[in-house]
Amino acid sequence: MVSRSRLVCWIPALMVGLGLAGAGPSVVAQAEADTEAGPLVDLFSWDAPPVEEQLAADSTSVPEGMGALFVPTLSEPASEPKVLVFRGNARVASGPTGQRLVIPPGDYVVRVGSGALSQMAAIEVAVPPDETVVVPVEWAGLVLEVVDEDNIPHRGSYELIRAADRELYGLGFGADTLQGEQMRTWLLPPGLYRIVRPGSSYRARTDFATVYLLPGGLVHYKLVLNPETGELRGAGVVAADEFASPVGLTAWTHQILLGLNAGFSQTHNLVGQDDQLIVTGELFADSLVGFDDGTNFFVAILEVEEGVEGEPVPSQVSQDRIRLELLYSHFLHDLFGPYVRFQALGAVFPIESSAENDLTLRRRLLDGAMVDEVVAADEFYRTGGPLPSVALREGIGANLRLLNTTWATTHLRVGVGFRQSFFNDFFTVEDDPDTVELELTEVGDFTRAGLEGMLSGDLRLTGFLTYTTELEVFTDFEAFDAPDLYWSNTLSLRLASFVALDYTLDLLLEREITDDLQLSQDVLLRFSWELL
Repeated sequence: MVSRSRLVCWIPALMVGLGLAGAGPSVVAQAEADTEAGPLVDLFSWDAPPVEEQLAADSTSVPEGMGALFVPTLSEPASEPKVLVFRGNARVASGPTGQRLVIPPGDYVVRVGSGALSQMAAIEVAVPPDETVVVPVEWAGLVLEVVDEDNIPHRGSYELIRAADRELYGLGFGADTLQGEQMRTWLLPPGLYRIVRPGSSYRARTDFATVYLLPGGLVHYKLVLNPETGELRGAGVVAADEFASPVGLTAWTHQILLGLNAGFSQTHNLVGQDDQLIVTGELFADSLVGFDDGTNFFVAILEVEEGVEGEPVPSQVSQDRIRLELLYSHFLHDLFGPYVRFQALGAVFPIESSAENDLTLRRRLLDGAMVDEVVAADEFYRTGGPLPSVALREGIGANLRLLNTTWATTHLRVGVGFRQSFFNDFFTVEDDPDTVELELTEVGDFTRAGLEGMLSGDLRLTGFLTYTTELEVFTDFEAFDAPDLYWSNTLSLRLASFVALDYTLDLLLEREITDDLQLSQDVLLRFSWELL
């Protein structure tokens, strides 16, 4: 017997499913704006142009007497796995989507997909001489963007499990598109999929999300992950223009969002509570402009978050953040192109803290002088002036997409980097526990120039063993033999559907803080099963 709550949940899903089924796969794949189900069906439209335009844009010549296969691209060829062509058990050809594959006339099996060979869609086709056969799109596409709570793309990881057979289709990673990385497009059999944290299982009751893929459709999906903990904070199907990264082959992307939050709270004559009046206010602005025509890639992001809380007078700054990102890359080839980038991150308002008890501050100034300051209980003391900290980063170099196969992807960025940090009356706490004073040390400006590089990649050795790595290196020209580095490694082995073994190793070397190599490693064995 189906409970009322479950029945209520299934009614909207059933209505949507019936409506989409009536539209048909071809309509879902390339929806027209004026269809009756336009707003819903458009969510499954391709980023790529219609098949006819793709064929016209492909200049591959077919010799006389030969034939050709054409597998349409849903997003763009560089982000999709290569197509495999078999005759019997022998692989006779492979190549990107959106491009003719020249082969002798005959009968073939075309395999398309992002999983293992057995998980790919298999389409039987007959290729006559002097003709190009378009392979019908019986699979579905999924473009999944991983962002943090501030909508900043990052390389967070997740696992994709198909609901029909609860089979793992692979470990996925986000892309740092602000550094020129490219989001991958999953090509999968249609159906319902569950997205979970690496090492979790299909039975996960928290930190999971689901997505339904229609045959011939392309879904844009946003996954909000905490980059430090991997915790899933939100997820859902979105329109392409809601991505924090530019999407599309020949279109501008632009988004401007302004917001204002305000709150008021008062307590008076409540037993056990002090009388208080608290107001909160928050102003935020998010804007993005991007362009990607396959050769030129440009993105500009501006984020502003400002907020206050407390009594009307005085009140404290609760949020203060401004971020600007600019990146331009010109791809001379699908796998290579120069880049230039600029980043600015800072705060605007002074930084103040409240003293819980009477205390004495001992400030160490940049010139070495020591200044004492007495602060009464409940009074504020300042640890940063207006524009307390501003960090600038610039870089110029080359983006290289070294591998993009069904079993491995790698991305390399190398160039010259410049880093400047500016501080205004900015003090850090370096307290000596043996003294009664609270020691503060003033931070000075610094500028650095050197070589920068970033290598990221993932390797899928089998359907159950994956390895991912991310290495960032910065070498100051004045200390060329003493580079800073950050190296993160994760090895994930799924022993069974309910058992997974994860090993992580992080290495950090920041010579401005310490000359010692900081190491962190974890081994985690996860079990998950359902008794009833």
